[in-house]
Amino acid sequence: DSLPGQPVKEKRTAASLYPAFQALLDRTEYLRNNVNADNINSGTLPAARLPAATASVFGAVKTGSNITNTAGTISIASANVIAALGYTPANRAGDTFTGKVTTAASAAGGAGFNLPHGVAPTTPGNGDIWSTSAGIFARINGATQQMLQSVGLSLPSIFTVTGSPVNAGAGTLTAALATQAANQVFAGPASGGAVAPSFRSLVVADLPTVDIAHGGTGATSKAAAFDALSPMLAIGDLIY
Repeated sequence: DSLPGQPVKEKRTAASLYPAFQALLDRTEYLRNNVNADNINSGTLPAARLPAATASVFGAVKTGSNITNTAGTISIASANVIAALGYTPANRAGDTFTGKVTTAASAAGGAGFNLPHGVAPTTPGNGDIWSTSAGIFARINGATQQMLQSVGLSLPSIFTVTGSPVNAGAGTLTAALATQAANQVFAGPASGGAVAPSFRSLVVADLPTVDIAHGGTGATSKAAAFDALSPMLAIGDLIY
């Protein structure tokens, strides 16, 4: 007739209590079938009463021992993330790789590695590499070096140059003597101070004084040359 510890109330028959009891059962069944993660704002519901969570359905999810749930906030330590991955992720803000880094192969759709144009660092360190609109640069042993883009060869006009400039790091530079007019010699200036040699005609000053033993006269005038070669030994000698 009454619950233990409560005052005795008016007695009722089982028949009179049946409608209320049935209503309670109906309400319990309703809650059982309709309470889920979508309409629970607070409290605790056994996981068995929730569907399994999917990409489109809210439901129960069991967390591992490396995940903590404090007042509804789920968190995981970075060490546990690294342990789950099996490696330490790179930091976008800057990091040091301890192994070989391989990029995707270049293809028609794009290169496997991109080094955007910028400006040269104020104080680059050895090993730094950067690019600007002028080219690609690297800091090597305390000096900034630029990657070779093209090289040309310029020589004096006595040479003809072909294959210049060489671009994209491949090519051959050749040089050959240019054609000259007849009776020209490659020599320094005919007179005056020293200058670069060129092709020109011989002048008297180019010819040395050659002694008789080597086919010359050893003389520097016509008379002296005649006397050196003449067989006459005394005044009055005749040549016939």
